[in-house]
Amino acid sequence: MAAVLAGAALCVPLALELAPLAAEVAPRAEAAARADAAVGEFAPAASAEGGAEPLADGVDWEGLLAENPDAVAWVRAPGTRVDYAVVQAPASDPQRYLAVDLYGEPSYRGCPYVGADCAAEGGLRSAFAIVYGHHLVDGSMFSDFAKYSDRAYAEAHREVWLLTPEGAERLRVVAANVVDARSEDLGVGLEGAELDAYMRRKLAESEVVLEEPERFERVVCFATCSYQTDHSRTLVYAVGEDGR
Repeated sequence: MAAVLAGAALCVPLALELAPLAAEVAPRAEAAARADAAVGEFAPAASAEGGAEPLADGVDWEGLLAENPDAVAWVRAPGTRVDYAVVQAPASDPQRYLAVDLYGEPSYRGCPYVGADCAAEGGLRSAFAIVYGHHLVDGSMFSDFAKYSDRAYAEAHREVWLLTPEGAERLRVVAANVVDARSEDLGVGLEGAELDAYMRRKLAESEVVLEEPERFERVVCFATCSYQTDHSRTLVYAVGEDGR
């Protein structure tokens, strides 16, 4: 049975972002500084050849895992501000990283995370993995993924790199859609023919379709808040080079 998309908690209330209380300014600045520090401390360098490919072994995995054992990957979308560590949300506290950063400190930015429902299915290596991140007014975290509902932007930023201790994986975006979080079903737990049928249905519903792969064997879905309504979410579907 497919899981249901994370609800309103994924969105930081717009009023909170635009008009923080004076008492919140310092903590918010500290949270932003920690998020930026993590990028500087652990982020991978580009390939020596000068291309866009990041080096998986350029990530300080030892330091990253020592800082937070929940860390499972690094996601980078060239040409966007998406360049962050990704953690696995624990089943015991599925929404922990909505309000806690990579360092375990309270933060309105949270930390991009793989949905807890995916943990039992293989985490990022499951046939359908979903990675959540906040959409913030300052443009950080997964804010740029919300722009993929614009075809021109999506076409110009199809490449997404997913780095793990095992290596670098180049994903390509095949579709994006704005959905209602209250009713959207997810493909977590599906595989094979069931996953393929599910993704054919999702592409038929999507606002932006860049490609229809011959088969869907594995999908990584990036999810962030959209502000069309209180319940809107942008989902960006990506696959590997061979559809896996």
